[in-house]
Amino acid sequence: MTLLVVPLALWERMLDEFRAVPFEVERVAYLDGYRLADIGIVTTLTIPRAELAPGYFRVPADAMSAAGQHLRLFEMSRLAQVHTHPSGETGHSPTDDQLAYSQRRGSLSIVLPHHAARRPSIAEGALHVRGELGWRRLNAAEAAEQVLIVPSFVHQGHWKWHESLVDTRVTWADSSLRSVRAALQMWWSRFRQSWRG
Repeated sequence: MTLLVVPLALWERMLDEFRAVPFEVERVAYLDGYRLADIGIVTTLTIPRAELAPGYFRVPADAMSAAGQHLRLFEMSRLAQVHTHPSGETGHSPTDDQLAYSQRRGSLSIVLPHHAARRPSIAEGALHVRGELGWRRLNAAEAAEQVLIVPSFVHQGHWKWHESLVDTRVTWADSSLRSVRAALQMWWSRFRQSWRG
């Protein structure tokens, strides 16, 4: 099976998109990206033009084709499908089995409870994988080994920097607009001098 690597910002954006839909209907999204050996790296969130209803969703053939244009253009792969259920039940229904984005062995389908209103993590939903005999729900331990949420942005405090008087090397120590401007002016001045002469 493929390890699915999902940036947290894309997961959060998907939950935001799901929130914009009327509460009583199911939602659907695709996680697209690149497959490298046994790792699928999600780079793109796709929200298809789907028919959404209280008990199901359906993506018509023309909408599925439109939702896959970027895959061909950028040589990407559809790595997983995410959809919601109205209650805490996150099993695949027979309709889910039949209308999944793919029936290829190894395909992944994530089902989130309560139409994702509580902003669930993947662990709060269910991960299903397509096997030779159909779709199978993974247990919690198996699912944890199949999906990795990674940070999209790491900020470790305010920037601090100062200019070295010895050379053009910059080290972090103090942050202010004046010191940024001064550093840029100094760099530009040295660049022009070296370019001219």
